[in-house]
Amino acid sequence: MNCEYCKVEHTGSYGSGRFCSERCAKVFATKMKRKEINRKLHDQSKGLHVSIATLHKVLRKLGFCCSFCGWCEYDSQIHHISGRNIENPDSLDNLAYLCPNCHKLADVGIIPKEWLISLLIYFPDDWEERYYS
Repeated sequence: MNCEYCKVEHTGSYGSGRFCSERCAKVFATKMKRKEINRKLHDQSKGLHVSIATLHKVLRKLGFCCSFCGWCEYDSQIHHISGRNIENPDSLDNLAYLCPNCHKLADVGIIPKEWLISLLIYFPDDWEERYYS
């Protein structure tokens, strides 16, 4: 019997017999969890099926600024262009990355939603590679 992680032959005496050691079982589980996370993140529409919190982390790490005014001094915020009471409210085409000032202005309608740039337009195709490097 071979270990599923390191492929070394073993007696199958550890756990369910799939791994040769606790270390291989843990590393394999972590690697599989990362693959599952990446699978969820990657979607045909550039995108993402990630939580808003994860998306915010990605945008911060990639150095994104407010998509309306360009402000980069501090964290910007995720804005739901057409609100949250629609089907798939967290899809990239309904999200904009705005500084706190622009976010408030958009919330009260001073910045019309037609003027906002959705994340679908400018979110990079290679975001995973850039985020994990």
